[in-house]
This record gives sequence, structure tokens and C-alpha cells, in this order.
Amino acid sequence: MSRQLFIIDDKVPVDFELDQLKTFLPTNEAVTARLSDLGLKHVLAQTVNVAAELGQEKPVFEAAPEILPVTLEHKIISNANDLTEFVVALKQATEIAITVVADGIGFDSAHLAGIAIKGDSGETAYIPVLEYSEEPQTSLFEVEPVDNLSWIKPILAPLFSSDSLKIIIHNAKDSSWVLARYGLTLAGEIFDTMLSAYVLQSVESDYSVEHLSTVCLSSPIEKLPPRGVKSLAMELVAKHSCEVTFAIEQLSKLFKEQYSSASSQHELLDIMETPISAMLYRMEQHGIKLDLDYLSELKEQFTSRIKTLETAIYDLAGEEFNINSSKQLSVILFEKIGLKPVKKIASGWSTDSTVLSALSGQHQLPELMLEYRGLAKLLNTYVAGLPNQVNNTTGLVHTSFNQAVTATGRLSSSNPNLQNIPIRSEDGRLIRRAFVPRQSGNVFLSADYSQVELRLLAHLSKDEGLIETFNVGGDVHRRTAALIADISEDKVTAEMRSRAKAINFGVIYGMGARKLAKQIDVKVREASGFIDEYFVTYPGVKTFIDNTKDQAREAHQVSTIMGRVRRLPDITSNNPRLRSFQERVAVNTPIQGSAADLIKLAMLAVDEKISHIDDEIRILLQVHDELLIELPAERVDEISVLVREAMEQVMELSVPLVVDIHTGANWAEAHD
Repeated sequence: MSRQLFIIDDKVPVDFELDQLKTFLPTNEAVTARLSDLGLKHVLAQTVNVAAELGQEKPVFEAAPEILPVTLEHKIISNANDLTEFVVALKQATEIAITVVADGIGFDSAHLAGIAIKGDSGETAYIPVLEYSEEPQTSLFEVEPVDNLSWIKPILAPLFSSDSLKIIIHNAKDSSWVLARYGLTLAGEIFDTMLSAYVLQSVESDYSVEHLSTVCLSSPIEKLPPRGVKSLAMELVAKHSCEVTFAIEQLSKLFKEQYSSASSQHELLDIMETPISAMLYRMEQHGIKLDLDYLSELKEQFTSRIKTLETAIYDLAGEEFNINSSKQLSVILFEKIGLKPVKKIASGWSTDSTVLSALSGQHQLPELMLEYRGLAKLLNTYVAGLPNQVNNTTGLVHTSFNQAVTATGRLSSSNPNLQNIPIRSEDGRLIRRAFVPRQSGNVFLSADYSQVELRLLAHLSKDEGLIETFNVGGDVHRRTAALIADISEDKVTAEMRSRAKAINFGVIYGMGARKLAKQIDVKVREASGFIDEYFVTYPGVKTFIDNTKDQAREAHQVSTIMGRVRRLPDITSNNPRLRSFQERVAVNTPIQGSAADLIKLAMLAVDEKISHIDDEIRILLQVHDELLIELPAERVDEISVLVREAMEQVMELSVPLVVDIHTGANWAEAHD
């Protein structure tokens, strides 16, 4: 009976078309603003005709007419003779499109399951490297596939390694990772459709081929079910990968046409994003070593400290409770101890970090809870989590650098995220100590831009006061504090400098008086006065902010020094909150985006200077404005000069770029 109940009755008469059941989110401005406030970017992106409803420009790619055929002709190549014949035909092509099909998670460990290839004329073919049974695998025990690499590799390797071959591929970096592990290297000129889409439109939430094919080619491609290739029929995998390959060929034509009228973005793709992709691939392959013995000791140390904190928290609470339960903590803080609640949420009174910070001055328990949560996060995410990320074959950690994620052009890191390890806390520095050189006698060199965003602000705003401060090598925060207070720099206190620092950086991120007041612990009126005085002190900055907003309203976009464009479709919205957010983005993007472009140019310049000197010299990580390099200890002086020269001269500004260089036996020492 149970089985019968959950089987869908397909005999029920249906007298309507499926298309009639399509539903859409409301497209009015209130809904759009609410989705934006909640951070539901994907839902917002899927909302149909929002911009049209509001009379605003919608940030989508220029769409082409429907391209994908209803039934795409493709074939599966299952023997060497057919593949040889196919490759002979491919050699006549001016360029080929490739899709790599991987089985498994993680580019450094996934299996190469198959390759789909299409020349610029002719049919698309799927070559199954791993050939599973005809039927999807349903056994509880894994069935070994037939491995066809032995006859595929000798035929495809010479084709892929040809310098004269032009290749179209989506996400070349990750695909190259998988191919290289099977002895297949892409050596020709590459056009990456993912990076091309990202440079043209940096605020998309999805750069998958399936999504781009829908919005750019009006040709939907269904994604494969989220299961391993071995659980899917080969014909389904072949059909999907061939559709994807055909789509990226058509996307490349569309994007190249769009680049012809966007020279600055084309240049950005050619001289920055494409070579950076190749460099990130090498950095990921190099990996970085962990001192696992040290992490094991640190795990015991953190676990002991957490237990001590738990005991202290229970003593202060007068009872044991689930420390990780926000609801139970809320009862302890606001009902038993009697602290005044700060923020209401759907489930009751909030106990998030901002609330605990606000309550720390009133009772010791919130302060201990902050320490407990911080330590527990470090333990679970890094101390206990990092050893699980070590590759079984190389013994190293291979993080993934993501190019097509942030709208400003900044790189992000994942699996594991090595850009997010806290550096201001002593516990965060303890974790960085676990990253060590792989070779005995090697050290780490850290090269970090000093106050790069403020220097870019000085350059973009052309403010004489800011420019003079940087040109004479002064302390910009101390100078700002002195000018605002109309006193000499030697009379500036530590508190005054800290306050000026908050204002300097707050201006970049569009911080208002209320938020500044909270950050520097003063009344809103006083904070507003500080901001007013700041703009009197640096009038060029105020002019830059006003002009940037005006230009953004007119063009519905802003750009970086290197020409990276960020669309701002809602900057003229009638919704104040949405409009205000886009105005802050308009001011921030030229600064933060230019900083992102700068570090990418610096990476390429440093790599060009040092890569040919010694195989032991490797750029391992990029963390925002910092580069981490492994090198032999005896080459530190030589390489330091080359790195500083490359980074400080890579972009000509009206103020000098300054690079701080440190070395050490581990990442923590090198960063300090």
C-alpha cells in the first residue's frame, strides 16, 4: 500500500499544457529590494522582467537568436581507428571546442571520464575515456569501468600539445588540471568562454555553460543530474557534453563579436585574465605543504582551551546548557542573567557576534562566548579541517583560486579557503605557522602592498593633500587626524589616529555617520562632524565621490583604471535602499576593482621576473594584496629586489606604490 501511495498516477487525464503552469516571482520594486536585502542573488537573477517592469536597464548579456539545434548531431567514438580519422579532420579546423567530463569532486583528484570535441566545421564527438556499462550503475558495489586511455592518449596528446591549435574551452584552468593528470596538455592559444563572460558581465551569479547558453543563445541546456558519471547512461553524458561543446563554440563567436566594440575589456581579457588563469593553474598544481605534526599539537591545545572556556561559561551561567544553541544562550543571557536584549530575529532575541560584542562590557559571559566561538571555528575549519584537504598523491594542499566570482575582479579561494585565515588574532597566526616550505633549506617570502586602496583613492581623486602625504612617505592616518583636529602630527594620540584610520577606510566603502559612530564608539552627530571635517580636509575626495556617482547614474556602470566594467542597473531606482547600495558600489568599485587588477598585474610581472631563475622559486598563494613565494634561503636578497621592483613599477600612479617584504620559516613568520 505504501508503495502504491507514492507512485505518481500517470493515467490521470490532463487537459492543459505544461507551459500554462509556469510561475514567476512578482516583479515590482518592493520585491526586488527585499530579495536584494536578503542577499538572494540567484533568485533575484531569475526574476523575470524585473528591470522592464521598473523601466530600468537589466544587466544581461547581449542575446543572440536561438542557436542550439533541436537535435544536435553527435557521435560516440569507441575505437582508435575512428578517433584517428576524426583527428585528421580536426587538423583542418582553425580552432576546436573541447569539453572535459570529470567523474568525482575536486580537480586534483577527479577522474577523466570523457572528452567532447568539435571542429569549426563538422560534427561533434564524445570520446569515453572511462566506459561504464550500458545501463546506469545501480549496484551497491562499484563496477570498474573499461579504461580507454591507452588508445586515446597517443592520438589526442599530439593534437592537444600543438602550439598552432586554437582551443575554445569553458573554465580552462580546472579542465587543464584534469587533463594534465592523464598526460594530456593543452598548449595552444586558448579562448575561455567562462572568463570571457565574466569580463563582459561581472555581476552574473552563474557562469555555467547551461546558464550562459540560455541567456546568451536563447538555447536552454539541461544540467546533468548531480550524480557521478558512472550512474548515468553513456548516451546521456555524450549528448549533454556535445551540446555543451557546441554551445561554447557559439558563445565564443558571440563574445568575440561583443569584444570588437569593447576594446578595453578585450585587452583586460587578453593581457590579464587569460594569462592569470594559466598562472593560477600552475600555482594550484604547486600546492603548499602543511606541518601535520604541528597541527596535531595545535588541535590538542585548542581542544583543551575550549574545554576550559566551557567550564568557565557554565560557572558564569550557573548551569550547564548547549553552548552552541542560540536559543538556550538567549535564555541564559536575557532571562537568567537579565541583560538587555539588543536585536530581535524571527526565532527570538539574537545572540550573534555583534550582540555579544555589545554586551561584553556588561558581563563576562558574552566575552567568553565570543572567544569560544572564535576558537571553535578555527579548530573545526582549519586545525581539524586542513589535514583532510591534503592530497593523497602529492601530500600537499591544492587550494582552488576562483576568477569568475567577485564583481570587483578579486580572486577568491576555496577547498580550502586560504584567503580567510584570520591574521589579526594570535590564534589565526598560530594556524598560519602550519604552512611551511616543502624543501629543506627553503623559506617563505611575503610581499604585501602597503595601504594600496588609499593610494588608489589618492590617485583617482587627485586630492593634493592625500597625494602629498604619500609622496613624502608620511603616515596617512596620523596626517588625517592632525588635519581634522587642526593640530601638529606629534600631538596626535593613538585614539585620534585609530579614529582617522576608520574614516579613511570608511570613505572607500561608503560608510555613513551611524556606522562610523558605532565603529569608533561616539555619538552619531559627532561621527557626522568627523566625516564633514574629513571632506573639508580632502576636498578632492568629496569631488571624486560626487562625480563618480553622477557618471554612474548617467552610464549605469563604472570602471576600474584597467577598464574593468561593473554594471549598476539600479543606481537610479526609486527604492532608496537599493539606490544607496548601488551608489556605494559605484564609489568602491573603481578603488577596490583597481586594487584587484593591480595585484593581478603584479603577479604576472613577478612571475616573469623570477620564474626562469630557479625551479625552487614558486609563487604559492595570493591573498588579496599579498603574494607568498617559496624560495631557497640563499636567494632571498636577490629575489626580494626583483619582487619589489616588479610590484612597485607595474602601474604608474600619481603616488608611489610601496611593498613590504618579510621572510620566515613559515607563513606566520613571513607575514609578520
